[in-house]
Amino acid sequence: RYKPLHAGKIFQYLALRKPILFIGPRGSADGELVERAGCGKAFAIENRPVKSVAEYLSSLYHQKVQGVPSTSIPEALYENLKTPVQISRLSQKLLSLMKTIKS
Repeated sequence: RYKPLHAGKIFQYLALRKPILFIGPRGSADGELVERAGCGKAFAIENRPVKSVAEYLSSLYHQKVQGVPSTSIPEALYENLKTPVQISRLSQKLLSLMKTIKS
């Protein structure tokens, strides 16, 4: 099965716990991640979403003014996005790959 490819920066953006405005191709892995994680809004560039983007930014502004949190990233997801956790996972995968190559 096809595995989605994420831009490297998306995980750093998620870890900031700030709303993410994603504008890109419909069905992109990053856009779907932003929506599923509940940490922002994804807009398909094909739809020319100028009005929708403006409405979203306006809603974020009003939430900020009212003191309402604008994202709801689960704590477990946030913890998994921290750099030491990611470095550890990457190191384990690289070691496993190196063992596979040697054998």
